[in-house]
Amino acid sequence: MADDKTDGAPQLHKTRALSISPRQIWRDLINGQVFVVLIVFLALCVFLGLKTTTFLSSNNLASLSRSFSWLAIVSLGQSMVIIIGGIDLSVGATMALAGLVAARCMQIGAPVSLAIVAGLLVGAIMGWLNGAMVARVRLPPFIVTLGTMSIARGFAYGLTKGWSVTNMP
Repeated sequence: MADDKTDGAPQLHKTRALSISPRQIWRDLINGQVFVVLIVFLALCVFLGLKTTTFLSSNNLASLSRSFSWLAIVSLGQSMVIIIGGIDLSVGATMALAGLVAARCMQIGAPVSLAIVAGLLVGAIMGWLNGAMVARVRLPPFIVTLGTMSIARGFAYGLTKGWSVTNMP
């Protein structure tokens, strides 16, 4: 039987939004591992800043930023994969192969922009292969990415024969 107030429409129950106090957030932060790592990191930065003249210099901070940028980019992508419940073991090998292809292109005289596009294309193809095998063929991500990691490593080793890439323009 329909209620006069709703005219037969189902009633939606109103729920109060979860209220989390700033004190609870602060308590969770202090008790977490991230907070401990942050404190150790900041203490190390302060110590090195006081004990050396070069640690907080603009040249060193720029160098640290350049050295860390590739790891941050890969970590962001890997975080998204892990958040959705997947795993990708081939990230490092794919990155190495893409960088190697870009470097080889520059060694043979290709413009830098074309070499970068070639490297990105190799990375995109490897990612597409992983995605297609997981999503379309329904193979387990662990097995697929383990296989593509081996393939990418094999190609990289075959291109370099185990030697470092040198004589970059």
